[in-house]
Amino acid sequence: MGVFWGAFAQARPERNAANMTELLEWYGAGRLHPHVSQTFPLSGYRAALETVMQRRAKGKVVLLMD
Repeated sequence: MGVFWGAFAQARPERNAANMTELLEWYGAGRLHPHVSQTFPLSGYRAALETVMQRRAKGKVVLLMD
């Protein structure tokens, strides 16, 4: 999304909503393919969070539901 996405979303909520709508449309149409670098079972949420916090993720980190 971007480095300062949170600040942008707060300052421009209407533009942020439009951006999110467009991104979800692109995903639904198969135009976006997010890279999932690691998956964890839901019970492994601590390890998943640690991976993100330690900046070891090379893509999306996904929690899997049972």
